[in-house]
Parts: sequence; C-alpha cells; structure tokens
Amino acid sequence: MEVSFIIPIFNNSLNDLRRLVNSVRKLKNSISYEILLIDDGSKDNFSVEYEKFSSQYKIKYFKKNNSGVSDTRNYGLKKSTGKYIVFLDADDQFKAENFMLPQDNTDLVVYNIEREDVESGKKTILRLNNLKKATETTVLPYLLKDGVFNFVTGKIYLKNFLSKYQIEFDPKIAVGEDLDFVSQVILNKPKIQYIDKVLYTYLFKTSTGEERIRRHPLQNLNDAISVYKLRKTILSKVNITNAGLKEALIDDIFEIYSRYLVNDKNSAKKNSYLFIKAVKLHNNNLNKKAQLKANLIINKRYLLITTYLKLRQMYKKVK
Repeated sequence: MEVSFIIPIFNNSLNDLRRLVNSVRKLKNSISYEILLIDDGSKDNFSVEYEKFSSQYKIKYFKKNNSGVSDTRNYGLKKSTGKYIVFLDADDQFKAENFMLPQDNTDLVVYNIEREDVESGKKTILRLNNLKKATETTVLPYLLKDGVFNFVTGKIYLKNFLSKYQIEFDPKIAVGEDLDFVSQVILNKPKIQYIDKVLYTYLFKTSTGEERIRRHPLQNLNDAISVYKLRKTILSKVNITNAGLKEALIDDIFEIYSRYLVNDKNSAKKNSYLFIKAVKLHNNNLNKKAQLKANLIINKRYLLITTYLKLRQMYKKVK
C-alpha cells in the first residue's frame, strides 16, 4: 500500500464526508491507497451511517471512545499500512489532480493550501513564497506564521520517518496540535520536497470564528497565549529569539478584545484586567503598530478600540 488517508470524524455531516471521499477517489488508478475513517465516539445514529458509508465505499472504519482529534489521528497512524500518510478533515476537500507520490528518500512533501470562505467565496492560497530550496532551516520561519504550517493537512509524511522519531500528536495540547506535530517533523531534519500546487482546500466560515469569539472570548484569549507559547518553544530549540511573535500575539489579543467590546461591552469592561495583564507581560520592544494596540488596551480606550475594528471591517468590504 502506497498511501494511507486518515480522516478523524465526530458527528460530521455525511454529505461533507461523501464530498471529501469522492475527491480522494479521483486519484489515478496507478496509485494504491487506503482510506481510514476513525470515528471518535460519535452519536450512534451518526456511527451507523458512517459504517454503512464505509462498507459502500470500501473504506476501513474504526470506532473508538471519544478522546479528541489528536488521539484519534494517532489511532489512525497505528492502523495505517501505507508507506506514506496524508491527514484529511471531513469537512474540507482534496485536490487529487495535483497529488504526486514523493521522490525517493523524501520524508515530507509540502503543498500549498487553499483557504476558502464559503460565505463570501473569497479564496487565499497559502504557500512558501520565494523558497528556492526546502530544508528544515528555510521552512522554520513559516512555522511562526498563520500559513501552510498551521495545518497538518496538505502534506505527505513518510510513515517510517514518523516511526523512527516517534512523532505523533500530543493529546494534552488543546490548541495548536497541528503546529506541534509539524514542528516535531521539521525539527528532526527531514528531506523535504515542496510542490507549488494546491493539494487541499480548507473550507471555513468567517462568521464561525467571529461566533466563537462572541461566545467564548476568554477561552480565545487563552488559546492565543497557548499558541504563542508553543511557537516560542519551537524557536528556543533553534536559538531564535525574535521573529515577530509578540507582535502577532498583540494583534490576536486586540482582535479578540475589540470584538468582545462590540458584542458585550459590560462583560468586556469587567474582564478588561485579563487582557491588560496579558498585554503587559509582552509589552516591550514592540513595533509601532503593536505598541499602539497594546496602549489602547492598557489605557482602556474602549471607544477607539471599537472604532478601529469598525473602520477595518469597512475597509475590508470596499477593498
């Protein structure tokens, strides 16, 4: 078996899953592959449909107790038999026409990822810009951006490489598990092949992210700090100390807090001390833009913060 496609599912739409599987089934007949559907403790009515679907499409179906996406992907790794591993998410799409088996001795193949907002139809291609040669040194900076390496998808992994270095997902990480996994791969100095084509389309809704901030602003704050700490840990392993991480964190905190103020001003004001504390911990050696945002939060300039957000939203609409 050449390729194992691992798909974790948890109460996902069967229509979405069918669309994804059909996109994989467009692969050339010359490529041997298996599809593993790992059911992370879905409700019984979903699981019954998944099992029927798997039988119809000749997919390997496994059901386990609910333990999260990281543990579910690890389960899929253990059950896989392919030489290469590809991770997929049930509600996205795969570009079979761009898939190529890796060159000999390649440990990691990196493709572009298309990020599509299904509400607006806007598409953005995440790629490794101006990269002449892909090595662990040249791709490391991309681990620190909201781009290709934020996703475990859109890549091909040599299973023997993962086994050799005991690389798997960390179930203890609630946010940034993809980034952690990919960083483990990169830091073990794989032989990398970069293909400047889209292999994977990440389908998302801007409103979903906004709704998440509206419903759980403090959790979003904690998540932003967790990702910052994870990236900082990655940098420390290669002796890099300044890569704009603090500026990115301030941007995230400002985005969360400005939306929090718009959605629930009284609650946002009540919890302002949490955002001020987070900003003050990283309020040094910032660029002018990040320093301005930090000062607005620290000085509780609520009107200016919300005005900034509204002006930026207006600009996006006319852009």
